[in-house]
Amino acid sequence: MENSDICKFWKLDMLEESAQIVYKEKKGIIVDIPSPETRDSIPDWLVKVMRKENGYDPKLIIKRKELFQTDLNTTQSCLSMHLSQLKNTDFLTKDETIIIDEQFLKTKKEGLKVVLVDPKSHKHEVDLRKWKGNGNGVWKYVFNNGWNKVIATKIFEVNHVIEIWSFRDGSGKLCFALSSPTKSDESSSRPSSSRHK
Repeated sequence: MENSDICKFWKLDMLEESAQIVYKEKKGIIVDIPSPETRDSIPDWLVKVMRKENGYDPKLIIKRKELFQTDLNTTQSCLSMHLSQLKNTDFLTKDETIIIDEQFLKTKKEGLKVVLVDPKSHKHEVDLRKWKGNGNGVWKYVFNNGWNKVIATKIFEVNHVIEIWSFRDGSGKLCFALSSPTKSDESSSRPSSSRHK
């Protein structure tokens, strides 16, 4: 490839990044454009999901989320994401944080409506909420009010491991994407009573 061609591609990349910054500022969403290193680490499956949604601003939320019976129990109807598991905690705008905090403080019933994309690229509307932990004072994020529809797809099983990413669709709406599940290496050797709920 000629140097002039490389320069053209570089200029196009810079132009695209500038357009994204202007678009996000108009939407009131303040985000950083991912560095080339971050872009290289975005998995192919997420790139495909984001292309369909005109997505941007990908952030890894959980690298290895092992699914337990509590996550797949339709009575509980929630997927828990404990603070200790989170790789990123800055995926919410100020307005979104207010909605979640109001629900957490019981001044509002509904959580934040987000789109959850499953491994088969089906979109589900779910609530993102903050819940108190098991009496230890530590809170966690959960997906609920719609999570049972994700369970109903029969994609996931106990001991499956998934990645969870966030991104914004073309309208600026907060979305999450779940990777295809893999089996946990540790699940067969660990007693069920010691598993993290």
